Amino acid sequence: MNPSPMESLLEHLENLPTLPGIALKILEAVKNEKTNLDELGKILSLDPPLSGKILGLINSAFYSLPVKVTSVTHAVKLLGLNTVKKVALGFSLLRLVKPKADNDFNYAEFWRDSVMAAVVCRLLAKDVLPSMVEDGFTLGLLHEIGRLALNQSMSKQYNLVLKERKDTLCDYYEAEKQVLGFTHMELGGALIRQWGLPEFFYEPVQIHHFPDLIEAASKPADTLGKILFIASQVVEFFSGRKKSLSLAAMKTYLAKWGFDRKIQVDTLMEEALLHIKEISDLFDLQLEDDGAYLRLIEGARNELIHISDRFLQELVAQQKRVESLKDEVMRDGLTGLFNYKSFHYFLNLEYYRAKRYLLPLTLVIADIDHFKLVNDTFGHPGGDEALRCLADKFNEALRTSDIVARHGGEEFGILLTETPIADAVMVVERLRRMVETLVVEYEGKVIRMTMSFGLAFFHPESKLSKEELFKLADQALYEAKRRGRNRVCVNADSGGAVT
Repeated sequence: MNPSPMESLLEHLENLPTLPGIALKILEAVKNEKTNLDELGKILSLDPPLSGKILGLINSAFYSLPVKVTSVTHAVKLLGLNTVKKVALGFSLLRLVKPKADNDFNYAEFWRDSVMAAVVCRLLAKDVLPSMVEDGFTLGLLHEIGRLALNQSMSKQYNLVLKERKDTLCDYYEAEKQVLGFTHMELGGALIRQWGLPEFFYEPVQIHHFPDLIEAASKPADTLGKILFIASQVVEFFSGRKKSLSLAAMKTYLAKWGFDRKIQVDTLMEEALLHIKEISDLFDLQLEDDGAYLRLIEGARNELIHISDRFLQELVAQQKRVESLKDEVMRDGLTGLFNYKSFHYFLNLEYYRAKRYLLPLTLVIADIDHFKLVNDTFGHPGGDEALRCLADKFNEALRTSDIVARHGGEEFGILLTETPIADAVMVVERLRRMVETLVVEYEGKVIRMTMSFGLAFFHPESKLSKEELFKLADQALYEAKRRGRNRVCVNADSGGAVT
């Protein structure tokens, strides 16, 4: 069987980046002859990729330990100073990553949120799972490592995820599922499992956004998962856009899981802020002033008094707002098809997906012949009715996996995903005949139309850029018009024969 996209990614995943501030401190530490294991362990334990590297090493078959090591401090002591120095120095020098100008991933924000989750997990574990306090810290630190891995290994595609999240206000995992077909939770869990950590580490990471699944997890993964879920809500409150929902989730699940007997939401956030400030210098974290955070917490206190009664109502209202925004941003108001901006977003997405996974892709640009005559004869309302009817017919005729958009005016764009050129020609010829025989009734009159179609094919080994692919399809459309309209033409330069 062919490996899944995520499995292929894991097979070729390079080492993960480390934050420059941490890397420099490691370099200073390893150069200092007086550096001891405790000091180095303290630095390493605060860095997600390095923590994974050290834990992966100590849990490898080379050491064959009878039990899994889950504490970085313990791992450092077992490995010894010289070994840890080499690993840390080599990893830092090789993978010191500077953010690219065309990449929107916020490295500083990622580390700040990771450290905050680790601190909150430690605070929670002290009260509800004291035997695994350090495990809780490591879990919080590593739980979003999948996002870092995705950005490191497929930055162009992950930029599409970031754009999807920004445009639709959805969560990272929702945007990842839409764009990539899998999530950072799945990848993060698989990565942690590769490092040799036990099930109670990777299982919570794989499901930490889904409290119902956490409750069904095995022990102690269920308790660690609950701790991680609460911690992620604290992070979301401080840095996200859904503060009311995060507060509601914290209050609801602390009570549901019986944690509220020892933990109060506002107290937890105050303690988290105190601990974050203590280690902010080591991490070069850019924190807001104390007053800004304290005002957030004070506002949370007031909000928590009333939040339970309207939790569900706000959740439903937010979901409606998100769906409404998606339609407004991505859809054409007249036809309900995707608009120009959305079409080029999907073109970018499907182009890189086809390129990475060696899939065929056919791009179609279509144009209604002599549409000005339709508007002149029946008026613009008649032309609008013709466009709406045509859009409905396209939606009926194409697969749900295909993308059809109103590219502008009377021009349409179609992406036939995973479709070889021979199959694409048959599909488009069927569309051409459908338009040719379509009868649109408007105010007792009949509107008839024909369309010209230009195709360009992206085969798995192609070196065409997406801009070149679009240009070839546009040239094929021009050729169809030149040959008399109401026909399908394929651009020969994209790998097909002109028809």
